[in-house]
This record gives sequence, structure tokens and C-alpha cells, in this order.
Amino acid sequence: MTAAHDIRPPALARRGPAGHLFAGAVLVFVLFAAQVVRVGLVSPDLVARVAVRNPSIWDVRVQARPAEGGGWLDLGQIDREQTSTWVDVLDQGARWELAFESRGRTSRIVVAREEVVGDGAILRVPATLLDRLERDGEVPSACPAGRICAARS
Repeated sequence: MTAAHDIRPPALARRGPAGHLFAGAVLVFVLFAAQVVRVGLVSPDLVARVAVRNPSIWDVRVQARPAEGGGWLDLGQIDREQTSTWVDVLDQGARWELAFESRGRTSRIVVAREEVVGDGAILRVPATLLDRLERDGEVPSACPAGRICAARS
């Protein structure tokens, strides 16, 4: 007959503080990972389209942000005498601040969201920027190849 052996799993109490610290770290990691996944699955609010008309002879860069402040979202450049439309733009809230820049000069406007994204809405580059460029005698932007531009190019 063989002798009986008593086999028991080690008690948690025998693991000591290092074992508990490791278990706590694993729990924190799992909770953090779950939060990252949850946040990653939330889609940001988008607007279907933003259109801006540039009637001028200068290329203009456009940026947007919430009127309350925050980081700027670069929409892009509008070539001279063109209308640019951007699709699936991050919503900037109830009031948008738009910055229009050309040749080192900037004009900003604040508009209601409806003016930006309303049905058929097309914003225009502010006259204040265009007047300043004209007054300062800025050279027109080059006319893109294959296009007919205003006589002042």
C-alpha cells in the first residue's frame, strides 16, 4: 500500500505583498484596456460637408475650431477663384470659428453651425482678408494649369 499524500494548492496568503501587487496591476491594466476599447468605439460627430467659395485671385487656407477655443482643424486650401468642399468634417459645435489665411494675413469669423452645414450652405472668404491683400498689393497666386483665370494673374 502506498502512503497518501496531501496535495493542496498554495494559499494566497503565502504569495505575500508581491503577489497581491501583481494581481492589482493586472486588474488596473484590464480596466484601462476596457476603457480604451470603449472610447475607441465611440465615433466622433461629423458634418456631411463644408463648402467655402474663394472669389479672389489668391489661394486661401481654411481652418476651423469651436468658437469657445481649442485646437484648429485644418480643412485645406482653396485655389483662387474656386469653391472647395470638404466631406465628413469633425463637428465643431453650435458656433464655429473659421480662420482664413493667405500671404501671411489672417481673417477670422464666428458663425452658427447652421451657416456652415445648412442645406446648400456655402461660406465665402471674408472681404476683410481680400481687401487687405488688395491694399497691400499682393501678387496673385498662379493660375493652375489647364484653367482660365482672371486677367490679373
